[in-house]
Amino acid sequence: MSKANTQNDVIDKISLNQFSARQNSCLRIAVHDYAGHAFPFDLCKELASRGHVVQHLYFTQCQAPQATGGKGLAEGYRSRGLSIPGNFQKFSFIRRRFQEVEYGKVAARAIIESSPDVVISANTPIDSQLEINAACRNHHIPMVHWLQDVASVAMEKILPQKLPILGKQIARFYRFQEARMLRQSAAVVVITSHFLDICSQMGVARDDCHVIENWAPLNEIQPRPRRNAWSEEQGLTDKRVLLYSGTLGFKHNPAIFERLAAHFQSQPDVRIVVISEGMGAAWLAERKAALGLDNLILLPYQPYNRLSEVLGTGDLLLAILEESAGIFSVPSKVLSYLSAGKAILLSVPLSNLAAETVRRAEAGRVIAPRDVEGLIAAADDMLSDASMREFMGRHGRIYAEKMFDASVIADRFERVLSSVTPTFMHNGR
Repeated sequence: MSKANTQNDVIDKISLNQFSARQNSCLRIAVHDYAGHAFPFDLCKELASRGHVVQHLYFTQCQAPQATGGKGLAEGYRSRGLSIPGNFQKFSFIRRRFQEVEYGKVAARAIIESSPDVVISANTPIDSQLEINAACRNHHIPMVHWLQDVASVAMEKILPQKLPILGKQIARFYRFQEARMLRQSAAVVVITSHFLDICSQMGVARDDCHVIENWAPLNEIQPRPRRNAWSEEQGLTDKRVLLYSGTLGFKHNPAIFERLAAHFQSQPDVRIVVISEGMGAAWLAERKAALGLDNLILLPYQPYNRLSEVLGTGDLLLAILEESAGIFSVPSKVLSYLSAGKAILLSVPLSNLAAETVRRAEAGRVIAPRDVEGLIAAADDMLSDASMREFMGRHGRIYAEKMFDASVIADRFERVLSSVTPTFMHNGR
């Protein structure tokens, strides 16, 4: 929810050189998560609690909601935020490309300095990942590619629209690079079985691919009442709230929130709350001013330690994804929504994993991205039925408690690690 704290003032007191693999069941693991999401922190702490020495690395300037590592640091766990000089130019294609190469070199150095037995790298732009991949190969360190989004497929959808002359050629170049990296990885963890066909098309052996769906930290994101300290601070305790928290980039259509605000303008107790930053949030601010949408509340990313209160404030939690993005992306915010125990309203492709998860959990409704009228009708219906929302929220939390067990998930990752590090014996906890 906020720019991450590096925790170095606490964790730098722990020197990784003080720890070693005490037996064959322990590894030195570098987990690199460019985005700084909460669930990789969760994985790191669980792996460290089993005796592994875990170095967690993330980019502090990526301009997206980030976690702070939560509570309960285990011996042998160290988290380090990485940065590059100057401001990160996320929305400048050329400048961003050079900065991502620069960041990749920074991340690669930090990984190698930690002397890992194995590396897990996730959420990383292709130009950055190329540097990490090269460093691992040069030092003969197996790398597990944790595939969250298929970046080159996203480029094939987006770049021809942004750069009509060169877009296709650039996308082809990056598809070649991403495919080569995936083939060179010791293993690939994909977050949905839908990515398996893409990996196969890129020449990745099926036996090298492992499906492990994302999750949310249950002990950090918990159900909270609508009336809480955060909702009181924002003046929302007596309002019915449709809430969105997350990035608004090329794979999102922020006009959906404009349409919702315009529809509910005649209902003075309804607020559309959007917590985001960047181009999409700036566009919404312009539309709010132009149309006088006083019921559209725009806020910057909120501190991660207040996420439960923020999500608890919503009567409905919203997530959106453009139709063209359904093949290469899965909105992980939905998993936080499930943990928060609130009803969910999705505008995402119907075959996307997020849609399948919400339907499976009976935690909300899913509307196709182009059906904005259907989304508005669903919002009307759900806002008017408190018992329906309570049923959906309760079932969402039940699903999360069943599926988001960090111990079970770490078992799955340990099995992957055992397949790429011959000296590691997975104990099957």
